[in-house]
Amino acid sequence: MSTDLSLDRPGSARHGDPRFGPALMIAAAMSLTYLLGALVAWVKPFSASHGMQLPGMTRVLILSVAASWVVVLVIWVAGLRPASDPASTGRLKHALQAVSAAVLILPFTVEDLHRLTQHPGTALICLPSTGFALWIAYQVQRYHRIPVWLLLALFGWGALVAGGFGGAMNFWFQELAPVYLQDAPTLQDVWDRIYTGLALNASIFEELGKAAGLAMAYFLFRRQFSGIVSGLVLGASVGLGFNFIETVLYMNWTDWGTAGFQYWMRQSVGLMGGHVAFSAIAGAGFGVARQIAEPLPRRIAVGSGLLAAVGGHFFNNIVLLAVRHTEPDWLPSNGVVNVLIAQPLLLLALQGPFVVIYLLMLRGGLRTQVLGLTAEMTAEAQTGRGAITAPEIDVLMSPSRRLWFTTTVLRRHGPAAYRALNRLHVAQFDLAMQRWHASRKDPGDQDASVEALRDQVLRLKGRQAVVLTEAREAEVPA
Repeated sequence: MSTDLSLDRPGSARHGDPRFGPALMIAAAMSLTYLLGALVAWVKPFSASHGMQLPGMTRVLILSVAASWVVVLVIWVAGLRPASDPASTGRLKHALQAVSAAVLILPFTVEDLHRLTQHPGTALICLPSTGFALWIAYQVQRYHRIPVWLLLALFGWGALVAGGFGGAMNFWFQELAPVYLQDAPTLQDVWDRIYTGLALNASIFEELGKAAGLAMAYFLFRRQFSGIVSGLVLGASVGLGFNFIETVLYMNWTDWGTAGFQYWMRQSVGLMGGHVAFSAIAGAGFGVARQIAEPLPRRIAVGSGLLAAVGGHFFNNIVLLAVRHTEPDWLPSNGVVNVLIAQPLLLLALQGPFVVIYLLMLRGGLRTQVLGLTAEMTAEAQTGRGAITAPEIDVLMSPSRRLWFTTTVLRRHGPAAYRALNRLHVAQFDLAMQRWHASRKDPGDQDASVEALRDQVLRLKGRQAVVLTEAREAEVPA
């Protein structure tokens, strides 16, 4: 098993090859972290709120996590066989690593899946606003776009895996904190420590859970991390998933206010802040790392994004906890004014700067993309190979012209021609992006893949010509 967790060491893998070893290490680290919390609770009895009787879902999770290690051991003992063909051995090892990572991650989905089956109506209420935000995240990619399936996969990770992992680690803290923090001079000091610790614990483990999904995507689908724009979008997708499942939880947990208030704050005025903003900034770190050749600066880029996410999350948590428990005088006594004006203004003050930061990064990333992709498309057109021509560049690099062109093809020649044209545009952007990676000597990219992408564009052009011919022939009256 590969244990190299460096971010895309140059030459360590062919372009686009998934790296299952680091993905397995991430899954193992999450699983062992949870088991460590369970071990601490077993060594020193937790608070008397449950006595020694753990909640049912916690017992299921502990047993599932422990059983996942047994399953992984059986998989490796039964599956790893000596083979004379090194290529077959490598493929088998990759398959075992991928299956093992999935097995270790699966237990963290249990609680959130259970929650969704308990409250399907709440989930359906939250889907339109969350779906609209996902659509916005997809649309802001004006040029090279991440596949929809990867956005949905990261959304699912945020909702099921990161949500389950973060909630499980928060549970351990809530149960253990009264035991380990009770030596403070006064009861108020005890509660101050607990509130501060809870805010910090949630910030660290929730952001680590979301970042683990980004890291998995980085190692398994590195080609899709084209730069800061893709990192921001994937990070926002993870955050939207986490915010979705958290909204379902809090809308059915009356201790934190009414369901309507939670929907208003989490799915309306605060939808693109909070978890979305923090995770977007963490994702930007991975996007920047994709374009850095040296290992240390890559780690600094990823670490800086994660540190900003954890810091912002902690500051947001600690202030909101303080407001909730102290009810300061500056909050209006009028409930309507408080909900419609004061609370949104508080969110704006806490989360607004992070929204501004990721929007500025998005703007800068798109401008950089325009310059880089235009230069590479121009260079490709000058080769005369036909994959990208000079007239096509004007259409490709203008979202409004591209929309008009594809809509015209749909109206005149039908859905088949429209789909063929969209596939061609995607492949042309992939070719230009790969040329850009190669020209900058981004880690893990080789010039040889440019030729393969060029051949793919030419095949799609041939297919588009066939589809257009068939459409025109169908339009001719018999």
